[in-house]
Amino acid sequence: MDLVTLAILVFIGIVGIAMLGSLIGHLFGAATIILALMNDLMDLGIVLVIPELGWIADIIVFFVLLLVYRNAGAFISLLDLIPGYGFLPFHTLSLAVSWKLKQKREEAIYVIKK
Repeated sequence: MDLVTLAILVFIGIVGIAMLGSLIGHLFGAATIILALMNDLMDLGIVLVIPELGWIADIIVFFVLLLVYRNAGAFISLLDLIPGYGFLPFHTLSLAVSWKLKQKREEAIYVIKK
């Protein structure tokens, strides 16, 4: 195998790994949307679960939002643990705020690099 062929294969490998990372990032984002919506439906009583499982799911959704978006918007989802306010869609609100904060951060990085 000559040097040019090896360089082309290395380049294809690097591009493939970068594309795979981007795909996994999008899949995590889609999974977060599904988790947040399902948890809000559980809180409304449309999907029936025992209360303990609902609280565990609330904490799991909080950590997933924090992992995927890495900003303070995820803390809004913890308001769902306050007794009496579980019917409000805090996870969907947290998801929207986290997404908007991430979008603004990416715009700021683009402006700085430009």
